[in-house]
Amino acid sequence: MAKADELILEAFRSAGWDSHMQPFHRDDVSGYLDLGTFDNGDWGPTVYESLDGVNVVAIREGAVSAEAVLVLAHHDTICDSPGANDNTASVVALIEVARLLGDRRFKRTVILAAVDMEEIGLHGSDHLAETVRVDRDISAVIVLETMAYMSKEPGSQLLPPGLGVVYRSQVARMRANDMTGDFAAVLYRRRSSRLAATFASALQAVGGKVIMLRDPADLVGLGPVLTRTVPFVRDFARSDHKPFWERGDPAILVTDTANFRYPHYHQPTDTPDKLDYKHLADITLATVMTVERCAE
Repeated sequence: MAKADELILEAFRSAGWDSHMQPFHRDDVSGYLDLGTFDNGDWGPTVYESLDGVNVVAIREGAVSAEAVLVLAHHDTICDSPGANDNTASVVALIEVARLLGDRRFKRTVILAAVDMEEIGLHGSDHLAETVRVDRDISAVIVLETMAYMSKEPGSQLLPPGLGVVYRSQVARMRANDMTGDFAAVLYRRRSSRLAATFASALQAVGGKVIMLRDPADLVGLGPVLTRTVPFVRDFARSDHKPFWERGDPAILVTDTANFRYPHYHQPTDTPDKLDYKHLADITLATVMTVERCAE
């Protein structure tokens, strides 16, 4: 991890960004985010009494520095997996975003972050969300997570039970496409609906397909009931957008749906030859376009 931290930091600095390591320590197990999971064995819940992690952060100050647009991807993996799709591809995209935006200046501050310890409880993103909010208003957050696998095979896209009850039109589109896993999913909440639409338009402009899914826990009148009764609702809060959602920030998650499509998810076979590099490039460019729009 220390070597990865240095490589990412150097890539950010080479692209012309003010960059630094952001260490964090956790020894308070009273908060819900401190109830983590093992990254091996039975993958069950556990309590970490002490954790030391490092986020790698790049900042481009804006003319209105108190407003920030964030792009982040976790750079830890699970035990015994190379993590090419989960989540190295997203870190590669993050570094390329830094390069493509290297000479740009914006109204709002832009922050890029490779966050730590997503796999064991979202600790790095929680720390980042807390520290950024000390002196900045968060205008937009784009989280890239397990998003570089595409399939042209009919039936390659799986769905959690009950999804079609809430998302009839989206599931109808998937079925009309023979349940082929050839799209990016964008998860959002009401406060991030404009951000989600901006990203979706950008990805479609470069030839990508998008399915947009609003967090069912955010649906007026249905959220509390669905959260208690429908298991798939938990799948909408499994990554680094959750700490921002919990704080009311406009955040989206961009993903290929992970274990609902990718057969090598959390496996030793999650290697670079499995990835779709055209799709990875499209996601990267769409992210750049969205940052340009949101940061003005």
